Amino acid sequence: SGRELEHDLKFSSQGPMSGLVDGVQSISATGLVTLSFDTSGTQITSSILAIEPDADRSVKLPASSTAAGLDLAGRKLTIFNSSPDLSKDLTIFESDGTTFVARVGFDSCVTIVFPAHGAPFCIDDVFVGTCLLAASGTTPVAIADAIGADYTIVPIVVYITNHGAGALNAGITFTLDEDTTAIAVSEAETLAQDKTIVLPLGQSNTAVASHQLTANQTLNMEMSGALGQSGAKCRMLYRVIKKNQSALS
Repeated sequence: SGRELEHDLKFSSQGPMSGLVDGVQSISATGLVTLSFDTSGTQITSSILAIEPDADRSVKLPASSTAAGLDLAGRKLTIFNSSPDLSKDLTIFESDGTTFVARVGFDSCVTIVFPAHGAPFCIDDVFVGTCLLAASGTTPVAIADAIGADYTIVPIVVYITNHGAGALNAGITFTLDEDTTAIAVSEAETLAQDKTIVLPLGQSNTAVASHQLTANQTLNMEMSGALGQSGAKCRMLYRVIKKNQSALS
């Protein structure tokens, strides 16, 4: 009929990688993950990456492969955090290992498009941080780790949920800290079973206040006393602002 078959994959005889295809590739992260087009790092073959970290881990996007003629221009990657542990995050950097692209928290994913290789753009501008406040402890627990001197974590809201078998101890105050500085504090609560507290940024008991946020700080959750029979699960939504605000994450 005179019709022509076209494709957009870049084929190469330099190795098994012949272009990203629709599908899921599972990766175990036991250290820094350096993605690559060949076997010099963790070779990527699919457009969806399910990465399971054994702790908070960093992921470097692949550098271009001049010899094989491969790059990510015009492509799209979706990265899913497949860890069953809500305290383990993935932080995605450009191939230089320092330029932040995205953060992938528990049970979440991000999609990154590449107008040009080396120019990744994350289409998800709100990231997720999670942590578990143990039943007996009052030690602060990280909910979003610091990223670097050029980046400030700007929280939007925190959700604190009791999925235990009964109400937590009475009169517990929950606090979101930037390092050790409180930036959101709940009222004294008796958190009932299957109930959730909504803690907005700047909410300090019954008052509302502004806060100066600092670059390169970890955000932590803490509580004023032991929770009792079960812990509380915390989920924070946040954005990341670059020091140079002419180019926002």
